[in-house]
Amino acid sequence: MQNIQELTRSKWVYQYKRKIIVGIIAVLSISIVMTMLAISMTLRNRLLADSKLKTQELSDVIASSLRHLMLVRNSDSIQESLEVIEKSESSIIKAFILDRTGKVAYSSNKTEIGALIDRFRDPSCKGCHTGPVAIPRDTTMVVSVDGREVLRNVKVIYNDRPCHRCHSPSDRINGKLIIDRSIEPTYSLIRNIEVIILASGSLCLVVLIVLLWNLLSRGVNTYIREILARSSELGMLYMMVERLSKTIEIEELKRVIVETIREIFDADEIHLVLPREVAEYGGMIWNKNDNKIQRRMPPHEDPYRDVIQSWLRGDLPDIAISRDNREVSLPISKGTSRLALIIIKKGDGVIDAVGLDLIKAMTSHIAVAFENAALYRIAITDELTGLYTNRHFRQMIEKKFDLYERYGEKLSILMIDIDNFKQINDTYGHPAGDQVLKDVSRCIALSTRDQDFDFRYGGEEFSVILPSTDGAAGVFVAERIRDLIGKTVFSAGGVSLHMTVSIGVASCPENARTIRELVEAADKALYEAKRSGKNRVVPSKAVPGTGKPRMSEQ
Repeated sequence: MQNIQELTRSKWVYQYKRKIIVGIIAVLSISIVMTMLAISMTLRNRLLADSKLKTQELSDVIASSLRHLMLVRNSDSIQESLEVIEKSESSIIKAFILDRTGKVAYSSNKTEIGALIDRFRDPSCKGCHTGPVAIPRDTTMVVSVDGREVLRNVKVIYNDRPCHRCHSPSDRINGKLIIDRSIEPTYSLIRNIEVIILASGSLCLVVLIVLLWNLLSRGVNTYIREILARSSELGMLYMMVERLSKTIEIEELKRVIVETIREIFDADEIHLVLPREVAEYGGMIWNKNDNKIQRRMPPHEDPYRDVIQSWLRGDLPDIAISRDNREVSLPISKGTSRLALIIIKKGDGVIDAVGLDLIKAMTSHIAVAFENAALYRIAITDELTGLYTNRHFRQMIEKKFDLYERYGEKLSILMIDIDNFKQINDTYGHPAGDQVLKDVSRCIALSTRDQDFDFRYGGEEFSVILPSTDGAAGVFVAERIRDLIGKTVFSAGGVSLHMTVSIGVASCPENARTIRELVEAADKALYEAKRSGKNRVVPSKAVPGTGKPRMSEQ
């Protein structure tokens, strides 16, 4: 032992040991720095690519919404739609339409209408157009507009056959729809990620230096766990970014947020609260005991009512942590718009500080995800009633029916028709009829769950898709809708009216095995309700696969 100690104390052994340790530290330091740079660049490129994709998707949604207005030659509505996009607190900075000569035909900024943009001279166009014969490299790219970097998407409006009523068939294109979307939220997220990566990498370097200079003595397992924890954090952060960037439907977004927070914090209870137009607020609750996502309680029974009301009033601007560190309230907002409130609760232990840092870094991205979902919802909702459109009905029925075919998840639909609605239009005029449609839509929305889907099917007819609901439960919901509408006093042309509805109910697998059978069964049940006196709910009696009533019912 004495000889070993003396050897250790000798100068040359110390210098040799120091060179080895310094060399190992240098190699590891370079490796970590290169890894940090690689991770940072990968995340940066992925986030920019995802932001580009989201911008392109938003452009497609807006173009789809404007196409109908163009075909019906509704210039005022086109201009109003673009102005609404700019005025809404979204990430879209500007939207405008150029005609085929480069002249601004419509713009969210009225002052720009009529301006001529030279694609070969305008600084914001040179990213794509570098010469008279140059072909644009990409439809979405980062450009500089008025000294500010934005994501610009250019969507060509081709001169299709339906457009030939106004445009010459010899023209290949009619113009271009251009969307400028702020890239600052993405850059902000990238900066936050880079700070986390830098902090994690620096911490790893410190741990390694201490570890090696102490010759891998005490605490080796602690340091290794620390490195693994930091690596896990980066992986979790990347996973969160990827999940949120691929989600655009609000219901799917809510589930993704709850699942992600559950994984980060190992929480016992998660509350997701959303403001609503037809009620004070709505949302969902996840509880670890039953591992189910459920609808929120009515406001008067909600134990978190005071916190939620404080948030709705704007008195909860930032994250709030309870004194025992077991409960966190995280508001999600964009400017002055309150988008959501997330409440995280742990029964045992305390809220992890690292998890809090991660969720804080993701707050802006969650807000952007809610914004994107809100814009998508605008594109798939009926302008008058605020319910989903008939086109979206067909998309959702296919999606929910697929769950029935794969997992046997029950599915019910309601077909609803306002009784004697034509008399309202004939007697009081169409504005009065429109008001009745709005009020009936509100009654339907108040009578269904957040996970249900309400549609304006056409005219005065509505439909509701009830996931995970059998025929008996479907009849119960239908009766609740009928009862609320029957008790409501409607105003039409200054006159108070009482309205009623007839409702047909059909379910899988009780009444149908295909989408067509399901819709037809509900339609026939609605017809029976109208034929037998109106103001009633009639469940379908169809036999799956035949479209005929059951023998015992004939």
